Amino acid sequence: MKSYHYLEGDKVTVYTQFRVNKNGEIIDIKAREPHLIFEEKAISLVKNLPKYNPSILETKPTGTKFNLPFVFIIESKSKNPK
Repeated sequence: MKSYHYLEGDKVTVYTQFRVNKNGEIIDIKAREPHLIFEEKAISLVKNLPKYNPSILETKPTGTKFNLPFVFIIESKSKNPK
């Protein structure tokens, strides 16, 4: 894996944005982070969320936009068990 100059314990926050349509399906997923590997992981996590209950506006289901941050904490690759 390519090194991104993160140290053990560093936190990487990826901000995701998506819409839940009137059927409760997650659509239009976007992520913002300088390193593609974190964006891809965050998008994968959003895609695997369970189906939502859509918002209700005047008794009718409607689409809603959501923002969901993910925080990844960098761990060392080489953990030496003692």
